Parts: sequence; structure tokens; C-alpha cells
Amino acid sequence: MVVMRSALSALLGVLLATAAAAQSLPRPQVVTQAPRNNSSFAASTAYVDRSAALLELAVSGKAPLMNPAFMGLATFGARPTFAGETPWDSGNLNPSLYARLTSPRFSGTVGAEALQILGPGSTGDVSGMSVTAPGTARSGLVARALADMAADTVNPLAYGAICDGTGRPLSSRFASLAEAQAAYSPGLVTSLAQDVDTVAWQAALNTGRVVAFPAGRTCTLRARLVLAATGGITGDGSGKFIAKATDFPATAIGTGAEQMLVSVGGTGIVLRGFGMSFTPAQNSFSRPIIVNRATGVLISDLELSGFNAGNLIEVNSSTDVRIQNNLIRDGLLDRTVSNSQLTGVAIDDNLVSGTPSRRVRVTGNVIRKLLVTASFRASYQYQTDGITVLPSAIDVVVANNTISEVGEGIDHQASGGTIAANTISTTYQFGMKLIHGASNNSVTGNTAICPGLGGIVVYGGANRANGNVIVGNIVSGVNCLGEYDANTTYAYAVSDLGSPFPASNNSFIGNSATSGAKASTAYLWNGTGAGNSASFGYISSDYLRQVLAPGATPMAANLLGMNGNVGVADISGAAPLMSPKLVGTLTVSELPNKVQVLGNDAGSEPTIACLGDDANVGCTHQTKGTGVHRFRNGGGDQFRVSGNGATTANFGVARGAATGAAPSLAPDGTDANIALDLGGKGTSGILSGIFTRTVDPTTGDIPAGRCADWSNTTAGTLKRVCNIAGTLRSVALN
Repeated sequence: MVVMRSALSALLGVLLATAAAAQSLPRPQVVTQAPRNNSSFAASTAYVDRSAALLELAVSGKAPLMNPAFMGLATFGARPTFAGETPWDSGNLNPSLYARLTSPRFSGTVGAEALQILGPGSTGDVSGMSVTAPGTARSGLVARALADMAADTVNPLAYGAICDGTGRPLSSRFASLAEAQAAYSPGLVTSLAQDVDTVAWQAALNTGRVVAFPAGRTCTLRARLVLAATGGITGDGSGKFIAKATDFPATAIGTGAEQMLVSVGGTGIVLRGFGMSFTPAQNSFSRPIIVNRATGVLISDLELSGFNAGNLIEVNSSTDVRIQNNLIRDGLLDRTVSNSQLTGVAIDDNLVSGTPSRRVRVTGNVIRKLLVTASFRASYQYQTDGITVLPSAIDVVVANNTISEVGEGIDHQASGGTIAANTISTTYQFGMKLIHGASNNSVTGNTAICPGLGGIVVYGGANRANGNVIVGNIVSGVNCLGEYDANTTYAYAVSDLGSPFPASNNSFIGNSATSGAKASTAYLWNGTGAGNSASFGYISSDYLRQVLAPGATPMAANLLGMNGNVGVADISGAAPLMSPKLVGTLTVSELPNKVQVLGNDAGSEPTIACLGDDANVGCTHQTKGTGVHRFRNGGGDQFRVSGNGATTANFGVARGAATGAAPSLAPDGTDANIALDLGGKGTSGILSGIFTRTVDPTTGDIPAGRCADWSNTTAGTLKRVCNIAGTLRSVALN
């Protein structure tokens, strides 16, 4: 900063000296230092008129002299003289002896030995000066105008903000409204009662530049701030706005009095690294951050606290928005009306002209303690959400957020989104809810700890919630606070919620339900939706039930492959089997060889396939202990494979055959000679067929070591024919 001030002071002296000569005013006194020996300088233009200026700049650590009457490069072996006179006299320079420099341009580093003109605290317009960034390598550096550099970021303190946490009216600074409007603009200032900090901030934002939040400062906010189409606010996290309900008196949405920081139609807006703290009143309603119809927005590292009701970060009808690493905390819903909600982050809650938001990323945020008063809860239950995504939003990712002590962690109503790796704890109703048409979402790797009613649920509602895939999540400690002992509580659920639009074809795969001592059931199926299923997960033994399907629900009420069992899971005592309906393809295992389950359209069969990197990949179907393999259809078991209780060495092999050859069923194993035992049950035996031909068999019909019953209809014979080492032998059958 010393370097910059010195450079600005130097140029200021030139400008003031020039103006003084032109107006025959007393010329300023110029204080300078003599240059060091063997120093050099570069001048880009000649001096033409008489007036004062002799500038000394320290370039690359030297102290060169810029000669008013010289153009080019000069190197001094000793102190220079002009017109036979030495211009220094005890450090003083007589400006009248020298001509001014027109259109001065300087390059290089301005050091501590630079010329000071008029001394510290001088003011003036230095917008025409250009400088380069400091560095030892001079080539490649681009000179930029100081005006442009100063305009890269804007500071509200330069517009009159005080930011000491105390609100002040403009009347404390300006004697009249006209004076205040002259300093700002009539459009910005309409009353001397307006807050100094708020007006200064709005003036800074109106530049369309990025406004730097003063580090460590507390700025009062007493009216809505509107961002320009570009720019934003950035800080280091130590500064904050403070606001009060007395200045934002709204009790409902729509009046505009609830809005604090608003961006409409912006591009590339950045809101990063500052806080907003609110002092509420009962029934107050506020929306601190609102982004409407914007593109390419970053909302990051904000801290919002103390709000009563409303959406704290709200994005509507916007594209390519990142909401990341924000802290939203300590809100208390204190309202006496039913249509009240307090939400940390909301997407498309107030859609603009029916335009949906697209590609919104909500990641890495911490949302905690959005609570309700006891009186509100008694009348309206918990109405706070960590994150809410409304049905219109497209391609929304909600990932790696940490949410705790809210009514519901994530209320997701959109389709085609991703909800992944979120940690949600102590939610007084649901950890995560998919409702009102939420369809074809991927819900993976989330953890819900201590949810009240349920962990992860898919509900009907205003539209069908279909085709969601819920994979690899963990729900633990359902109803751990005991608030819902009189209710049905569960880790996972699909329910119609009394809606005419049932939830269907939702798949729960590989999820875990643990610490269920206070839960009614691990899974709840409730309603008329079809095709919902759960498979390949874990249910701890302390759950009272693994599954509950109240009433005559047609929903899938069974579980397959729970707790590592590959056979049929005994859930209700009848050992039912559930075949999960999958939408698309499920690949189990990331190893080179794997199992793939492929769904199919109506009229076609799904497929379970073994595939992988090897040229030939087999499949192993294994039960535990002496468990039985069952192959069944709607009519029951069609085929079973069971062991004999001993370690298996010999076994049966079934083989298909090419065209013209017969498939086979034969023994195989470790023994050299193995018989095949085919028999009937009880007093029944084996039924086998007879070859019926018009001629006798040949060795081509009956392979060596095989026999067949053969009927020759031409000869009218029936006999048993065997191929013994290539010779056919037969015996007549009567």
C-alpha cells in the first residue's frame, strides 16, 4: 500500500503542477530525493511547456530520475544538471525552471524511495495512471490503468459505509436531502431517514462490480439490497450484516418487505464469505438470500442465523447455480398461522413465469437447529426443512450436506435428481422424503440417524412418485427420542399417504436398518402402489418386525437377501419370496466378474446374467447350510436342488446339444465310475419314451454305451437295443 500511495502521490503532483501553470496559480512545492549514482530511467514523451515536475521513481530497487526535457534512456554516473544548474538545493526543487510532462506514462515497480508530492493524505484524480504488477521478470507484464484496478472490487466504505454495528440515518451526515442526493443519486436516496450503511452498500452494488465485504466489520441492513446484473459480494468470512424484524416487518410473502439481498436476472453473480444475522419477532417472515432468473451463480461460505420463518437461501428459475459450504443455523419458527415454514435451502419454491431451475448443485452445506416453538408444534407440528427441492427443478444434485435438528432433513419433490452422501441426524419427522411426483431419482449412500417417524420414505401426493432407486443407505435409531411411541415408525417406507396417486416401482437395494428398538418396523408398505421392492440389505435383530404391510395392500410385502441370506428370507413365518422389480439395470459387484440384473418391458422376461472380463464366466448359486434351491412360478415350486447332508463329491450335469444331437443328463464328480440314480417316489418309478421309426437303429442313432427302446413300425417289432463297443445287440420286448 505504501508503494501504491507513493505512485499515486507522484502522479498527482504532475497533474497539480500542470494545472497551476495553466491557471497562474502558486505552484506546489515538490520534495524529492537525489537519484543514486549509476541509476537509469525511461521517459516516453518530451516536456513541452513550462511548469513544475521532476519525478523520481524506484524501479527494480533503483532510484531513477525522470528528466522533464529528455526522451529515451539516461544513465547517470553522477548527479545530473540541467542548463548548467543543479536542480537540488537541500532537497528543494524550483518548479518554475522546468517544463511539465505531457501524457506521462510509467512502468515498473514503484518503491519506497518514490517521490512524494504534497505529502501523505493528498487527494486527487489519478485514474489516468497505469502500473504493472511487481515482479523480477519485466517481460510479459501488462500495464493497467489504476482506475480499472481500483474498479475490480468495490468497498462499501468508499461509499460512506461505517459498518460498526450501529445504524445511523443519513441525516447524521448530510444537512439536507439535496446534499445526500448529490452525493449518491435521487433514485437511491429519497429520505434522510435511510440508513447510512444500507445506502452505501446499495451504491457499491449498483456499480455491477464485486463488492468486498470489509473484514471484521458489522454492517447494518435496514432495507432490501438489490444486486446489479453482474458482480456480487465477497469476503473472508469475518464480516456480517445485521438486520431486525422492525426494519423488515413482513408477516407473509409477497410484499417485498421480507426480502433482504436479491438478485434478479443476474449473470455470474458471486455471494461468498460473509454472514447475515437476524433479530426476529413473533410472526416475522424473511427471505435473506433470493436469486431469481439468474445464470452461473455461486453462493458459498455464508453464515445465516437467527431467522424466524421463510426460505433462507432461495433460488428460483435459475440455471447453473452452486450453493456450497454455507452454514445455516439457529432458526426458531415462532408463528401463529398454519401456512408457515422455515427452510434452509429452497429450489423453485416461488417459480418465475413457469421457468424451472436447471443444474443446481447443493453441496457441503451445514444446516442445524431450525426448530419450532412449543406452541407452534402443538398446533402445526414441525414445519422446518433443511433442503427443499420443488417439482419443477431439473437435474438437481444434493450431496455431502450435514443436516441436524430440523423437522425434515431433505424434502425432495423433483425428478431425475441425485441425493448422495448426506448425513442427516435428529430429524423430528423424516430424514428424507420423496413426495409429490418425485420420480427416477438416485438416492445413494446417505445416513439418517435418529429420525422421528421415518428414515427414508417415498410418498404419493399431488403426483405419482415412481421409479426411484434407493441404494446403499443407512438408517439408524428410528424414534430414538421416543416422541412417536404411539405411531407407526420405520426405517424405510412406501406409502400413498391417502393420495389418489400411489407410489409405484420404487426399489430399495442394499440398504441397512440398524438400532431399531424403538421402531415399529424396518420396512413399511402401505397403500395401493405396485412394484415396490426391497432386496439385499441388512436389518438388525432389534427391530420388532422386518416388514409391515397393514391391510390388504398389493405392495410387495417381502424381503429378499436380507442380512446376507441368499435363500428365502423368513419374514412372516411362511417364508415368502419376493422378486424385486428393477427399473433398468442393476450390477452387483465392481469386481472384474459380476452379476447383472436387467429389467424388461411388459411381455418380456427380465434377466439375471453372470458376466465380466474373463472369456467364460460361470455362475454359482449357493444356499447356507442345507438350504434348498427352489425354482418356482406362480403355481409354486417347479424344481428343487437339495444336498444329501454330506460333503458333495459327485453330482449331476445337464448339457444342451447342437442341432441333430441330444441334450444329456449325466453324473460327474471325483470318482472314476459314477452311476446315475433316477427313481420314483414310493412305489412309483421312472417313465421314459420309445423311439418310433420305420427302420431298425444304427450305431449313429445309439452312441456307444447307451441303450434305447426301439419300435420298428414297418417290421412290427419292439426291442431293447444297446451299443456295446460299437456293436448293436438287442432283446425283444413282449
